[in-house]
Order: sequence, then structure tokens, then C-alpha cells
Amino acid sequence: MSDETGEANSVIGDAVYGRSATVAQWQRMHAALTADGGRLQEHLLSLRQDGGLPEKVSALRVFDVIAWLDGSGKAQKILARH
Repeated sequence: MSDETGEANSVIGDAVYGRSATVAQWQRMHAALTADGGRLQEHLLSLRQDGGLPEKVSALRVFDVIAWLDGSGKAQKILARH
């Protein structure tokens, strides 16, 4: 694992799960993605389509990028451009 990947995981862990990320984070993520008939997953897939990303990009990856952008403080810079 490169330092860059470790840094990205740290940003996501802090932004989404807090410092005490464990296996339970995946249980919470699964619960969120499947709640309300998969509403969150469908929303993430809609964002993927709006972004012009290929279908091979998973809902989890879309979430990962959004969480990283938010946790790193870069989301506002990107949103300000649009």
C-alpha cells in the first residue's frame, strides 16, 4: 500500500467512520446501501451516470470518492466551479 492510498483511506475513515473504523464499518455501509430498498445505492449509481462514468464503477467507489472529497476539504472547491 502506498502512502497516497493510506492517506486516502485515512481521510475516508475520519470523514465517514471516525478513527475507530472496524469490520462494523462494512456492516453499517451494507445497511445504508440496502436500506429503503437500496435507495442510497440507486442515488450513487445516478450520480455515477450524471458524472458520465462507466458502469464498471461501483456505487461503493462513487461513495468512496465523494467521502474523500468531503473529508479532504476539496468538495467545496469542486462544487464552486459548477
